[in-house]
Amino acid sequence: GMFREDRQWNILFPHYDAQGLSGYEIRGRDFTGFSEDGVKALWESQKKASDQRLVIVESALDALSYHQMYGDAKTRYISTGGDLSHSQRDLVEAAIQEMPADSKVVLGFSNTQKGREFSESVEMWVLAPVSFERQFPKMGKDWNEKLQERMWQEKELQREQERAKALELRM
Repeated sequence: GMFREDRQWNILFPHYDAQGLSGYEIRGRDFTGFSEDGVKALWESQKKASDQRLVIVESALDALSYHQMYGDAKTRYISTGGDLSHSQRDLVEAAIQEMPADSKVVLGFSNTQKGREFSESVEMWVLAPVSFERQFPKMGKDWNEKLQERMWQEKELQREQERAKALELRM
């Protein structure tokens, strides 16, 4: 229930505020947007009592990409939908406070000026006693770009290994 697919094969990531569904991120093959008349709040992964880490990112797709590279069964994710509005601040604070004591909060915003500003802002206005860790992708501007680059590198390595094996067989 953390995402849906529409008739055009776009993936929809629902955002919720204190009143319920407020809108949804839309991700298509060559399209990124937000629901018309929707309000960006937070997309959240499923919550488990065993969660020990909260990763905050700008898009739900980045959360899924981060999870594919570094995730584990004890990590929860939230996405701001590319913004960090005043109304989202309370939601982020509430998400942090919902985490079990001694949880770690990873600020995994994009490797851009905006991402760095988001990280600084969260650290400044969150009142909950929490341990923050800033983590930026080292390749690409966001976690999805990093995942794509990593997958490309793995495919290239596999091709090189196949070429080497083919040459070995010829000798």
